[in-house]
Amino acid sequence: MRVERAVTSISECEFYHAIDLPGGGRTLHPQWDLRPTVGAYLGNVDFIGKRVIEIGPASGFLSFHMERCGAHVVAVEPPLESIWDFIPRTDGDWCAFERLFKTHMQNIRNGFWFLHGLYRSSVELHEVNAYALPDLGEFDIGVLAAVLLHTRSPLSILEQVAKRVTGTIIITEPYHGNLAGPICRLVPDETNKTFDTWWNFTPEFFRQFLAAMGFSRSTVTRNFHRYCHANTDLELFTLVARRG
Repeated sequence: MRVERAVTSISECEFYHAIDLPGGGRTLHPQWDLRPTVGAYLGNVDFIGKRVIEIGPASGFLSFHMERCGAHVVAVEPPLESIWDFIPRTDGDWCAFERLFKTHMQNIRNGFWFLHGLYRSSVELHEVNAYALPDLGEFDIGVLAAVLLHTRSPLSILEQVAKRVTGTIIITEPYHGNLAGPICRLVPDETNKTFDTWWNFTPEFFRQFLAAMGFSRSTVTRNFHRYCHANTDLELFTLVARRG
C-alpha cells in the first residue's frame, strides 16, 4: 500500500544516515555517514532516467540521493506493525528490545517523511511485505543496501526484486574477509545477543544466485564507509549485477 505522511518537526525524527540540512547543520546521531562515499556505495551506477525499487530505505538518504541523480524511486518498507524479521531468542529481554526497536523505527520513518517534505520529493513509499511484493510495475534498477543481513530469508526477497528488474541489481553489505566462496553464515548463537542481524555474506553468494536468475554480468567493489557509532571506517562490498 502506498502511503504519504507529513512530519514537520525534526524533534520527532531519527536519521540512519548523516544528512546536510538546508541552512546549515547536520542530522544528529546518525549510524552512517555516506556523504563522501555514496557513489561508491551504490556501485557508481548511472541513475538518470531510471525507475528504481529500493528495499528498506530507512530515513531515505539513498532514496533522495538517487532521485537527485535523476531516478524515479519506489521505496519499500514493512508496515510498522511488523518491522523486519526478529530472531526468536529466548535468552534475552525480547519484549524490551521489541518495544525500543519499534519506537526507533517509527522515528526513522518520521525522518523519511520529514526529509520527503523538506525536499518536496516525489519518492514513493509503499508499506508492504517484501516477501510478497504487489504489482508495482517493472524497474530498471533494484537496490538492496545493507538490508538483507536483517532478514530471515534474504534470497526470497532478492527473488521478488529480481523478477521485477529488467536491468541492474545493486547489493551492498559488510565485507567479511575471513569468508570465501558463495557463503551465507548464520550470526546468532548462544554467545551473542543479536536480535536483528541474521547473516554474514560473501559477494560470491549473491553473484552465484543472481547469475542463476539471469543477471550474469556482475562486478564487485570494496570500499570503506564511515560508521559513526564506532567512529571508524568499515569495509563493505557492493555487487552490481546486470542481466546478460
